[in-house]
Amino acid sequence: MKRLVLIATALFACAVFAKAQEADSTAESGRDRLDKLEQLADKAKEVKAKKNEKLVNFEMVHRFGYGSHIMDNEGFNQKYLKSREIWFNVMDLTINPADWFSASLALNVKWDKFLAAEDSYIYADAADANTAKFAPIATQQALYPAAGGEFKKLSSQVNLFSLEAPLLLGLHFGDFGVRLGAQAVVPLTARQNELAEYGKSSVKTRVKGVAKAPFYYGFYGEFNYNDLGIYAKFCPSEVLPGIVQDLLTIGLVLDF
Repeated sequence: MKRLVLIATALFACAVFAKAQEADSTAESGRDRLDKLEQLADKAKEVKAKKNEKLVNFEMVHRFGYGSHIMDNEGFNQKYLKSREIWFNVMDLTINPADWFSASLALNVKWDKFLAAEDSYIYADAADANTAKFAPIATQQALYPAAGGEFKKLSSQVNLFSLEAPLLLGLHFGDFGVRLGAQAVVPLTARQNELAEYGKSSVKTRVKGVAKAPFYYGFYGEFNYNDLGIYAKFCPSEVLPGIVQDLLTIGLVLDF
């Protein structure tokens, strides 16, 4: 009888010990998996850090900017109601000789909109190589006798599509950064759009070949924090002959 009790006790102790060993093994396996996950996360951080430390980075379509042109009215023939630009960064080649310094050459596509204000409108003068000019709205009303001199709406604008090539130097301080440099701009197309609404009529006209500068240049400055920044541009040269020059622009840039 005693022998049976001893055998049963030994078997129970073995079962308890085996169960404890299994629990320890499971806990150890869980810790191993957690350690592996942490190691993978550390490796991912290392890979990202090494990517940021590359001497040369090449990126495609990763920046977007929206700005308003601020122009001194005394420097132009007439006032503007609104004028703005939208640009996309098509490519960016960056050299990083140090973690706090960079140099980049980029290519942007840009759209500028110049809209006439108050009692004037913009038109393309066909007798002068489609040069953009201003005229009083009263002159334009003569082209729409059915309007009786009254318009619900009369608006005109020039849309300018261009390529920009900015050459910039950057200074980086943690999440903060500053970029300064110059840019060359080549206008591709300039179009004049006009909309006249009167009575129940709506008339749209468009001139595709508005005269533009073949080339102009400017200066660029940007302050950014992480993926958000503010920028300023100044173009001292002529953009649209006779009406747009000394163009100053401020806006926001989003890096994504």
